[in-house]
Amino acid sequence: MNRSDEFWRYLVVLLLLPLALAACGYAEWPPREEMPRDVNRPQGSPDAFIGASAVIVGKGDTVYALSRRHKVPMRAIIEANNLRAPFTLRVGQRIALPRGKVHTVKRGDTLNRIALNYDVD
Repeated sequence: MNRSDEFWRYLVVLLLLPLALAACGYAEWPPREEMPRDVNRPQGSPDAFIGASAVIVGKGDTVYALSRRHKVPMRAIIEANNLRAPFTLRVGQRIALPRGKVHTVKRGDTLNRIALNYDVD
């Protein structure tokens, strides 16, 4: 094979590669039927994951992905579910998503009184 043939093959590959990669962009991941289910909200709800207290693990879910999706620290998920390294999740497994305590301040509230109400320092 001469250098000219090699050049044209290389050029064709370079021109077709972006097309091949662009064709992969239409797929939705994870597929709808494999998306994790929120235990607290009806499936298909637009805010299905906001404020969930637990989820059912779907295909491809990881502690990191759940942490990012639900805005819960990874360490909190690991500790709340007694997970051990390497933190592998099973499809169908129920994972608790611990949430921090929220308090709406009212007139007359003091930091000390709020701390006593929630039994925190």
